Amino acid sequence: MLSFRSSAVLFLHLAAVLFHVLHRRYGVSEDFWGIWAFQASILIIISAALFVAAAVMPGGSSRTFVIALQFLLYLIGIYGEASFPLPLFAWGTALTAEVHLFFKLRKAAAFSIGIAIAAVFLPRTDSAWDFELNPVSWIDRLTAAGYYSVVVFLTASYRRLLLQAESDKQSKALLQESLIQLMSANIGFQHYAVSAERRAAEEERHRITREIHDTIGYTLTNLIMMTKASEELIGNNHDLLRNLLSEARTQCRESLAETRHTLRSLWAMKIPEMTFSKQVWKTVRVFEMAAAIDVRLEFQNLPETLSRGVRDILHRTLQEGLTNSFRHGRASRVTVSFWYDGAGISIAIQDNGVGNPKFQEDIGIGGIRERFEAVNGKVCVQSPRGGGFEIRAWLPMKENQKENE
Repeated sequence: MLSFRSSAVLFLHLAAVLFHVLHRRYGVSEDFWGIWAFQASILIIISAALFVAAAVMPGGSSRTFVIALQFLLYLIGIYGEASFPLPLFAWGTALTAEVHLFFKLRKAAAFSIGIAIAAVFLPRTDSAWDFELNPVSWIDRLTAAGYYSVVVFLTASYRRLLLQAESDKQSKALLQESLIQLMSANIGFQHYAVSAERRAAEEERHRITREIHDTIGYTLTNLIMMTKASEELIGNNHDLLRNLLSEARTQCRESLAETRHTLRSLWAMKIPEMTFSKQVWKTVRVFEMAAAIDVRLEFQNLPETLSRGVRDILHRTLQEGLTNSFRHGRASRVTVSFWYDGAGISIAIQDNGVGNPKFQEDIGIGGIRERFEAVNGKVCVQSPRGGGFEIRAWLPMKENQKENE
């Protein structure tokens, strides 16, 4: 299937043939024009066929050879013309557009300038089929030079604009990808920060627990040994017994003081725990700031107390849904809804993006499905014909609402 620009080049070739068939120049014999119009049309048709062959070639030296053959046919056509009729201009324009279609800008510009120079300065035949032909006037050559100057300039300018547009498109895609990566990293850092804070609190609690265990264990062990020794000293060495009991009393006081200090620290320590709604709001606000997309949140009757596993599944689904709306849907508005139906929690993420009814699940959507199916949940993903994208998922609460791990 030819592209739009390839179709335009082919159209110019066919237009040159049509001009030859329909065009009638005054002052030229009907017999001469009929013979030449037929032969010139054959040359242009061959050139059009070579163009189609070049269009389907992968490129390289083979394509260059085919275009060189077209240029040779063009030189033959110029040599047989006694002036510059419309067919010649149409054919030259087709070749100029063709080289800009297949070659890089500098090479194409040089090739098109060569076409223009050949058209303007190549000598013409003096006679053909026993007909004397008038020489090409300088006015005709100047007219052709002006025409080809405009064609070469406009074609090169159009090609430059296309290259700039392609470069801008690539830069925009790269910027969008970088923005997605930055946004994903930001969301990941949030998750890591909450997890790191929770781990730090747990480690501190474990450290205090170990201190209590070591302090009380050491003291009680000493007391056991001292009481055993005291039993043996009853009625024998009262001074040593008195010293042992005094030392035991001292260790009890010190252990009690250390234990109270440790327990006060444990009592004063607050383990930070961000509520699920606050976690969702924070994620959404960062996404809105990074992607410039309006997000509407609806919590409805969502319970505040959720197990860590349920929270993680819902939060990861939210992150993936928001990222998809930006990356694939190019949406400007996303609606996120949570609700509790008495048996389970549902989440719905809808956007107003371009959508794609024939979409195929990728790693992100597949990951959401795996998470929910692992806890006996359900996932429905669809893209309506009117546009947009929608993720709906449900997970049962009774079997998943366990004590936080």
